[in-house]
Amino acid sequence: MRRAVVLLAILAMTLIPSVASADDLGKPALVYAFTNSRGDTVLGWTPVAFASSYLIYRGVDEEHMRLVGEVRGVFFDDLAPVTDDIIYYGVAAN
Repeated sequence: MRRAVVLLAILAMTLIPSVASADDLGKPALVYAFTNSRGDTVLGWTPVAFASSYLIYRGVDEEHMRLVGEVRGVFFDDLAPVTDDIIYYGVAAN
């Protein structure tokens, strides 16, 4: 089964809509990110029908992303330190 990935480059307090997809599970319709009071980056997204989990990818650019987590809900708390660098995240319905 193909997975649709939503990419976003975030800095704290960014709201980014994704592009619709015709892939098997599709992409979340809305992906957003913010920095919580502990300084963690938190990702959230709209649920995808029939998805049992979501794979989270992170990297310094779109070419160098790696899997950093899998969650069953629609939030991911990234415990990596927040920096001033642009970080790319991908969310794939699984």
